[in-house]
Amino acid sequence: MDNDALVKAKLILGGDVILPEGFDDERLDHIDGRPVSGVFTFGNTMVRKRISGTGEFQLNVTDDGMEILHEGKPFLKGVRIKQMFCHSPDIAVISLGKKGRTMDTTEAVDLLKKYANEMDLTGISLHGGADCTEEHYIEVLKEFRTICPDTHIGVARTTEGYDLERLKNAGADNFKTTCTSFVPRICDVLGIDHQEKLESLKQAVRVFGKGNVVTTTYIGLGETDEEIENVIEMLCSNGIMPDVKVVKAKVMIKEMESKMGKLIPTTPERYARIATILKNKMKSYGLKPDTYTTMCYGCRLCTLVPFKDF
Repeated sequence: MDNDALVKAKLILGGDVILPEGFDDERLDHIDGRPVSGVFTFGNTMVRKRISGTGEFQLNVTDDGMEILHEGKPFLKGVRIKQMFCHSPDIAVISLGKKGRTMDTTEAVDLLKKYANEMDLTGISLHGGADCTEEHYIEVLKEFRTICPDTHIGVARTTEGYDLERLKNAGADNFKTTCTSFVPRICDVLGIDHQEKLESLKQAVRVFGKGNVVTTTYIGLGETDEEIENVIEMLCSNGIMPDVKVVKAKVMIKEMESKMGKLIPTTPERYARIATILKNKMKSYGLKPDTYTTMCYGCRLCTLVPFKDF
């Protein structure tokens, strides 16, 4: 198990961060003048944490810099705070479907220009929405490509019904979707056609190329280590990079428990172990996310990304 993966797994799955009394930083996210969350970086990775008056982690500021304590004990040194501009410090995340309406092209373009002026962009993630038509999405995508000709653009799961070739030709580099689980017995419970999802992902690989297609999938739904390893093997062997997250949605957990019994929470150790398995499988199939700088693999704030985080 990789130690860097374990450290980040503990932060992802752990509680809030408590700030020193009187401490504040303009790079933290604020609501009504009060810090509520922040992006903390260390080594090659970073994580977003909620800030509150109670939590299992504490930020400690010393003459040598910042460190994070865990339940009062030394946990992580060399910590820095990174400015948060939108959903991520490094990538512009723009959703055309907002508050029951669809953002028009001019508004989307102005928003991207704002982010491009404020950030050192490494990627752009463009989300559609329930009412966003394919034509409008393509129009915005082309405008984004004109504004940022050398920045990778990722298209998300809301575009699954769109023509992938058109998305690629309009300027998309990366493709991402979500399938809650690919484990057959769990899919049966949730009513998921994982085979159909797999076929659509294979088509995306044919269009965008190996190493440019990601699917989020979850652990913590009652799967065994062997089952999730088989899923990772299946996806990687088809040129698809899994984004393995730990399920946190209480509604989904409650639904699963009503049908399968009490679920055992995923520990940081298990998450880090599975992430290490994922890295080894990706390596064996020649998958590295070098050209995938958008979506969750580009953001990296709440997931473990092989070759980038560890």
